[in-house]
Amino acid sequence: MLTNLHIENIAVIRDAQIEFGSGFHILTGETGAGKSIIIDAINLILGGRTSKSIIRYGERSAACEALFDVANNQNIKAIVEEAGISWEEDGLVIARTVSDDGRSVCRVNGRIVAASVLRALAPHLIHIHGQHDNETLLSESSHLRLLDAYAKEQVQPVLEEYRLCYENLKALRSKLKSLSMSESEKEYRADLLRHQIAEISKARLTAGEEEALAEKIKNMENYESLSQNIEAAYALLYAQDESASDSVAASVRHLGEILDAGREYEELYTRLVDVQYELTDIAETVGRFRDALEFDPEKLSKYQARAQLLRTLTRKYNMDIAGILEYGKKAQAELAQIESSAEQIARLSKELEEKKNQLKKIAVRLSAVRKNAAARLQKQIETELLELNMPKAKFVIAVELHDKFTDKGIDRVEFLISTNAGAPPAPLSKIASGGELSRVMLAIKTVLSREEDADTMIFDEIDTGVSGDTARKIAEKMARISRHKQVLCITHLAQLASMADRHYLIEKKFTDEEETLTSVRLLNEDERVRELAAIMSGMGDSGEAQAHARTLLETAKDYKEALE
Repeated sequence: MLTNLHIENIAVIRDAQIEFGSGFHILTGETGAGKSIIIDAINLILGGRTSKSIIRYGERSAACEALFDVANNQNIKAIVEEAGISWEEDGLVIARTVSDDGRSVCRVNGRIVAASVLRALAPHLIHIHGQHDNETLLSESSHLRLLDAYAKEQVQPVLEEYRLCYENLKALRSKLKSLSMSESEKEYRADLLRHQIAEISKARLTAGEEEALAEKIKNMENYESLSQNIEAAYALLYAQDESASDSVAASVRHLGEILDAGREYEELYTRLVDVQYELTDIAETVGRFRDALEFDPEKLSKYQARAQLLRTLTRKYNMDIAGILEYGKKAQAELAQIESSAEQIARLSKELEEKKNQLKKIAVRLSAVRKNAAARLQKQIETELLELNMPKAKFVIAVELHDKFTDKGIDRVEFLISTNAGAPPAPLSKIASGGELSRVMLAIKTVLSREEDADTMIFDEIDTGVSGDTARKIAEKMARISRHKQVLCITHLAQLASMADRHYLIEKKFTDEEETLTSVRLLNEDERVRELAAIMSGMGDSGEAQAHARTLLETAKDYKEALE
């Protein structure tokens, strides 16, 4: 239940603090006073889309904060704890700030969260019925959704089973389609794959051989320079008179003669011995390089031809040697699949038929669940319509099978109504007037509210197109709903306003600074009388209108006391 709402710098509201209780709440005010801003602020708290345009002119940011009593709602507790937010038994605080740079910051119990967390909480906190919902009711596509929402516990398990089977069927169809190319296409593709496989296989490729081959070619092409320099280096190190090795060996001998002269001579001797070993190893390595050098024109030609083949293949397949080898494996697998596609198509076709039959059985079972639910729902809606001054209304929920499988089943659901005795039921769009449509939607919302765990329902001008006794019936219906739900309603009708447990007036004022401000205040009894008189006659101070207003309030009080 919503217990407190604080609005700051949203549109023409600078600062508004509204406290709510249980029961029936009414918000009234002149057209343009800012009643819709209250709904906009609540939508902000529920994670709705927003922009910097909502910020009051001249301000840098707008904010809205709401306190909810949710102590017994386990669904909300699960969402909050999953988001890593501490659970407070005494209430849930949701706040949202919008800055003039367009950024929005959401908080739950003081912790910053994504707007998606607010949207997850929304269905369990508040259900808003706006004027556009009546138009939605005219769309047949919404009828299946409303029926499934009513029978959620019965429908959902079967619907989930159906959707799993439906997705499996789609996957099978996709796989079958990929195999079911024409014979000419298959033959062309198979020939291409065979050619590529043979080409790759004949090349006897080895991953990384480009680098090794390039090194061999480079050495042969630079043979003369390499040979001269390695030969000279080897001679200087080891293979000529007074080579580096000989000189170091002689030095080692001389230092060996004076080892006893002191520790420093011993250290020099040891270091020079290490140099001698290292120099000998280097000389031997250079010698091996010298012996390994060769220049064979035939081998060079062979290496160059191999390198050209590798370049041709990598350009052709637009990948390196490792990629070509991997492609070759995939090509073999695809060729094997094409060559065995007839067998696979037969197997998958059989599996597809089995899956279709399975899906149809589940769809028929789902349809049966919906038909049973539809029978219960239409009776309950008719009962509600009777209480809403439509005693002759006949409401029908038609559930028919069609051939097309969708992710929702194979049911076509349509709401039909007959508002006059003896007339056959027809689509809502062809029969229902604006006032009748409002009452049908209210009847549906009343029934569905029993299946929802949101403690708060908001009705934005549910009274569109009604007046007189029908308005009184709607007011009584709201009062009954408010006995098990918190109800907030924006209205222009005195009948609804008189039935409220709390009446708020939304007023627009103009300051000396030429500012426009909207305020929201809870009315006392005398103020309610004047407001009701103003709604009915346009003259809040009229004695006759005030007398009528007091009568309305007394009648409403008697009705509510009878409900207790």
